[in-house]
Amino acid sequence: MEIRIEEFILKVLKNIDENGEIQIDRMEAGYETASVSDLISEVMGDVAAEVIRSAEWKEIDEWEELPGEVDWIEPGRGEVALPSDFLRLMVFRMSDWRRSVTTAVNPDSEVYALRFNSSFGRRNIRKAPMVAIWGGAGGGRLEFIGSIDPGAFIARAGYVPQPLADDGEVLRIPRSLLQRVVEAVATKVKSIID
Repeated sequence: MEIRIEEFILKVLKNIDENGEIQIDRMEAGYETASVSDLISEVMGDVAAEVIRSAEWKEIDEWEELPGEVDWIEPGRGEVALPSDFLRLMVFRMSDWRRSVTTAVNPDSEVYALRFNSSFGRRNIRKAPMVAIWGGAGGGRLEFIGSIDPGAFIARAGYVPQPLADDGEVLRIPRSLLQRVVEAVATKVKSIID
């Protein structure tokens, strides 16, 4: 899942078919001159994050375990603090759920609001597991609804971290998306150069 930034830049340069030492005369966003490698370094984090966010759940083959303890808000409803490097939820299941949740709803959506509207007539809606992300990427909290057992615990929880690691020397990209990220970064760099 981790790739050294130098190795990633070489893959992008190979995709662009350029030499990293070539100077670019025309640049967008007020750059005077910069090497292609510097440009790749600047855009790779944002582009990689966008590719990971937009990928289908089944396309992502690697993720990390979500650490954290459950803080119960009320019976059947609790929350878990998200790590500061959180980018995307992959899977969440409480011990008393029969299935895992792979998609979080937006807390501002109608789907979320209907869970708390007592006039809604659909049976068993309150029992179905649901997850909402508050605060989004870069931290926040995950709220879950539908866990009835008071002794329930997190049975399975996974997330994809932000691509740029804190040390600045590696990118964390699922192997299944590596080539797609390389191509997306190469496309972005070509669009800036041209």
